[in-house]
Amino acid sequence: MVVLAAAVAATLPPYLVATWPAPLEAFWAWLNRGHGADGVTNGATLRDLGLILLGLMALPLLVWRSITAHRQAARQFRQLESGQRGNRYGRLQDAAGMLGADSRQERMAAMFVLDELRREDPAAYHVPVMRLLTACFEDTRGPERPPNGEPSAAGGGNIYTEDEKRLLFRTLGARDDRMKRAERAAGYHPELRGARIPAPLSCHFLDFSGFDFAKMDLSGIRFEGCDFSRAGLDRCGLRHCAFFRGAMKGVHMTGNAIDGATFHRVEGLSPRRLKHNAYDCEDGRPAAFIDATTGEEQPVDVTPAPEAAGGRTAAEPA
Repeated sequence: MVVLAAAVAATLPPYLVATWPAPLEAFWAWLNRGHGADGVTNGATLRDLGLILLGLMALPLLVWRSITAHRQAARQFRQLESGQRGNRYGRLQDAAGMLGADSRQERMAAMFVLDELRREDPAAYHVPVMRLLTACFEDTRGPERPPNGEPSAAGGGNIYTEDEKRLLFRTLGARDDRMKRAERAAGYHPELRGARIPAPLSCHFLDFSGFDFAKMDLSGIRFEGCDFSRAGLDRCGLRHCAFFRGAMKGVHMTGNAIDGATFHRVEGLSPRRLKHNAYDCEDGRPAAFIDATTGEEQPVDVTPAPEAAGGRTAAEPA
């Protein structure tokens, strides 16, 4: 092959020089010569073949360019994500510090920032934010009450206003499926034992499923469409609470003060489940229960649970 190529390279130039311009004229005539039934010229066929070859040559370049662009985009996204992660962590630290500020405006701003953070990245920030917000209620818990009913000398502080406490409570209940998945992955269960939430307060379509509300005072709060499934409501103050069209599947309710409470079409709740609660005032109004299926009102007969039958009032925090 090498010898043949060398022979052609040696003889072709002299031949072209000797016969010029006959080879050019012959090539031109061949290009313009038609063939086939449609009369397509050889020039058109040669042009199409050239375009195909150019396309085949450009295809690897196009693939390489696409791969390079994808890698650059992925690198830029990682850099952006890293910057956002650092920015979110900085915002978390700043907001955590602002929760204890003397200024009410700073504390409220911190709550909004924390809520925004957990919505942006629930997997990374929801559980830390929940821990921070539930820890805020440690400053709002009332003084401890011994069995004789007299407050002890020790008591929680009260750095938050009533509006802030209501905002904290609503924020804790504003959970979606992504946030609950993050809680399950971390093995976290929200806990507000002994906290006091000031009334009046209306909560609409919040998710308190799995919360531990033991010994809380929720008196006078209206819950509409809220989910309390698998929550712990033991020895709580539920006086004049109103539960409308929510869910209490698997809820644990014993030793609560339910004077004047209303349970209206709450899914998963029955008068039998309310049996081990109490009316802790002599003139306490009986609770009202409307069945979720039939819509009929049913009486609520209460028998105080053993732990509420001692010297301690059923709904008083301990």
